[in-house]
Amino acid sequence: MTSLPFSIERFRFDAPGDATIGVSLVPPSQLAQPNPIPGYFVMSTAPPNIELAKPDSLEAQREVATGIDAIASELYQRHQQGKSPELVIAIHGYNTRKSAAISWFSDIFRIINRRDESIRLAGNQVFIGFRWPSETISLTQLKNALAAMPTPLRVLLGFGLGGSAIAYGVTLTQQQGWQVTLGVLGVGSFALLTTLVITLMLLRTVVYFRDLYRATNFGVLDFVDLIRRLDQALLEKAAADFARSVSTDSGEAPDEATITRNALQYWEREPQRKVRLAFIGHSMGALVVTNAVRVLSDVFDSRSIRQQPPADLGFTFRLERLVLVSPDIPILSMISSRANVLSSSLRRFSESYLFSNEADLALRLASTAANYISFPSQTRDRGYRLGNVAIFAKQAKQQNAKRSIKRFGIINSPSLEQHYAHDQPAELVQAITTDPDRILARLFISPTTQRRPVTLLELFAEQECWETQGSREKEGAEELINLTDLFTVFDCTDYCDYTADAAGRSSSGKRGLLSRVKKKPVLSFWDYLPLLFNYWLGGLDVHGGYFQGETGQALIYRLGFLGFDGLLASYGEQPDIGLTQLDHHCQNLGIQVFLSPVRHWVSLKQHALDDVKKHLLARIRL
Repeated sequence: MTSLPFSIERFRFDAPGDATIGVSLVPPSQLAQPNPIPGYFVMSTAPPNIELAKPDSLEAQREVATGIDAIASELYQRHQQGKSPELVIAIHGYNTRKSAAISWFSDIFRIINRRDESIRLAGNQVFIGFRWPSETISLTQLKNALAAMPTPLRVLLGFGLGGSAIAYGVTLTQQQGWQVTLGVLGVGSFALLTTLVITLMLLRTVVYFRDLYRATNFGVLDFVDLIRRLDQALLEKAAADFARSVSTDSGEAPDEATITRNALQYWEREPQRKVRLAFIGHSMGALVVTNAVRVLSDVFDSRSIRQQPPADLGFTFRLERLVLVSPDIPILSMISSRANVLSSSLRRFSESYLFSNEADLALRLASTAANYISFPSQTRDRGYRLGNVAIFAKQAKQQNAKRSIKRFGIINSPSLEQHYAHDQPAELVQAITTDPDRILARLFISPTTQRRPVTLLELFAEQECWETQGSREKEGAEELINLTDLFTVFDCTDYCDYTADAAGRSSSGKRGLLSRVKKKPVLSFWDYLPLLFNYWLGGLDVHGGYFQGETGQALIYRLGFLGFDGLLASYGEQPDIGLTQLDHHCQNLGIQVFLSPVRHWVSLKQHALDDVKKHLLARIRL
C-alpha cells in the first residue's frame, strides 16, 4: 500500500441549509440536485508528526481517484458547454485546526451558492478548499515539546535548573559580600542557561516554525500533486472523447500515440479556453500558493528565458487571478529584485490583489518576531510582512479639527484619469514609468528604525529595478516596471462594516473589524497598546476580520471568482458606473484602494491584456 498526498470530500447543504462535507463523490451527472458552483474539500494527509504517517488502503486510493475524476468532470463539462471553466482554490493560514478550515470553506461555499447572486449566476466555476497540515497552539504542544527534547537540551535544562537552585542555596548561607555577589552571578548564569532552553521549548509550542516547515515541505508539494493529477485527468477526458469519436466514425480504435497527440492539440488549439486557476490565500496560505506556482512554473519554457513567462501550467491550466489576504510573506515579494524568489511566479498572473491591514498584530508581532530568527535580512524593516503594508494617502484637514484624516476609496482615481489617457500598450508602459503617483511611493510600513513611516520606494532604494532620478537624467536612461505596478491594493486598516451570521442575517450596526478605526494616517504605539488587549481578549480579529464583514466577503470572493470585471459588473452595468459605485462604497466603509494602472487600462478602457502584458514583462527585471 502507498500513502496518498490528500483526501477529497464534496461540500453539500444539509436539511437546515448549512454547508457540510462528506457526500459521496459520484460523477456530477448523477447528483440529484447539483449546486450551481460545486465545492470540494481537499486535505493533505501529511500528519502533524512524521511518526503518525501510515499507508492508505486501496479503498482510500479509489476514493481519491474518484474525487479527482469528479472535479475534472465538472471542469470538462463546463469546457464542452463553451464556457471558460475556472477552478478557484482557497487556502487557509497558520495555526488553523481542521474544524476552523472546514468552517471557512463552508462559509465560502454557502456564500457563492446561496447569498452572492453575481457569483452564483456565472456558472463556470468549481471551488476547492485546500487544507495543508497545520496544527494549533495548545497545552499539549508544551507537553510534546518536553517529550521530544533532544538529550543535549535536556542535560542543559537540568544543569541550569539544578545549578540555579544550588547557587541560590549557597548564596543564602554566605555572609561575606564578595561571596554573595559570586552566588548571585552564579544564579544569573544558570538561570540564563535555563531561559535559553525554555525559549526553544516555547518557539516549538507556538508551532510557527513547525507550520512553516509543513506548509513548505508538505502543503506545497501536496498542492502541486493535486494540480498535476487534475491536469492529467483533464487531458484524459479529451483523449477519451477523441477515441470515442474516431471509433464511432471509422469503427477502428486509434493507437495510443494518436490519441495523446490529439488530446494535447485539443487543449492547445484554444488557449483562452483552458481552465483558469484563481487562488485566495490567507496568511501562510499565501506562502503555499506562491511557492506552489513557483514549483509548477516551467523554467525551461523558451518564453521564460526571453523574460516573457507564460501563464500556462501543464497542458490544461492557465493562471488567472491571485488574491492575497494578510499574506505572511516578506514585503520583498512585491519588489522585482534578485533576492525575490517569488517574482518569476507572481508576474504570471493576469490579475493580482493584496488585502492588508496596518494594525495586523498577528503578523506584526508573532510572524515578524519568529522570522527574525530565520529571515536573511540585516535590518528590522526588511523583515516586515506584506500583510502589514498600508497606503499613504494625501491628507485632508478635518473640519474644525487640528489633525488630518485619511481619504478613503480609490485614492489614485484622479491620477488614472489624467495620466493614463493612452490607447497603445507602449504608451501605457511609458506612462507607468513616468507617473509621479506610483504605488511604491504610496505603500509604507511603520514603525521603523527611522522612527517614521517609510515607503517601499525608500526602503528598497538600493534594490530598485529602475534607475534613480539622477541616472534618469542621463541620456538613454530608462525606468523599468515593478511587480507592484501589477497589484491592486486594498488597505483595510479602518474597515468598518456590518457582519453576517451563518444564516446570512446582518448585524444591527457597523463596527471596526480589523482595528479600533482611528482613521489616522499612521498608527502610533499608543494606538497599538489598547488594540493588543482587544486582540488577546477576542474582541477584534485583526488578522481575519476581512471575512466577517459583508463588503469584505464580497470584495475578496468576487475578485477570486469573477475578477475585477465581474466585481465592477456587480456594482453597475457599465464599468465606469461600477467603478464609481465601488469608490463610494469603499469611502463609506473606510477602505483605501490603489487601483493598478494596468487593471484600469484593461477593465475601464476595454483594452486587451495580452497586448500590454508582453510590453510590461519585458520591462520587469528578475
